[in-house]
Amino acid sequence: MTNTNRSLARAGGLTTLLAVLLATAGCGGSPPEQQREQAHAPAHAPAPKPQVEWAAGVCRHLDTGGAELSVPELDKKRPDTARQQLVTFLTTVDQRLGSVESAMKRDGAPPVSGGRAAFEKAMANLDGVRTRLAAATADLAKAEVTDQASLRRAMREAGAPLETLGGYQGPAHDLKTQVPELKKAFEGNPDCVGSDGTVPQGD
Repeated sequence: MTNTNRSLARAGGLTTLLAVLLATAGCGGSPPEQQREQAHAPAHAPAPKPQVEWAAGVCRHLDTGGAELSVPELDKKRPDTARQQLVTFLTTVDQRLGSVESAMKRDGAPPVSGGRAAFEKAMANLDGVRTRLAAATADLAKAEVTDQASLRRAMREAGAPLETLGGYQGPAHDLKTQVPELKKAFEGNPDCVGSDGTVPQGD
């Protein structure tokens, strides 16, 4: 583990932030194409239910939001440059989350009983994440960093507002856990393999 990675590992709340935000945005890239091909239903299958199509749209938004987004390799020789790298990264994450939020709001609430209430709660949770993220980014942007110790301190302080987000798993998870019909719509959905906060299971 490099000195920079050790700094990240000791940063507390900000480390949690990075893991949470990458999951929230559907990050890690799209799943292997073979998985998607195997998951897709045959061409002669009946048309999917409206809620299944809606869930597929959410997963596509999450895939787009998280495409090619990863924690940067920090400049271990220049701590203040490392700080700025993190600021840039967090700003990009917020922009991606904003895009996901806007796209989901354009789609509107899912067409199931209880869908609107679940949708509004999911959007409120996502907005809360973005509010805390903005605060963390602002704190890190104005932090005075001159060495590794001050970088660790800045990261720790910036991450403090985010420590309550440890259990947050993103809007798809919020929706799935609130409405059984949506849980069914997400699970087994060919557009949601690996992009809705779940990990594909092997044989």
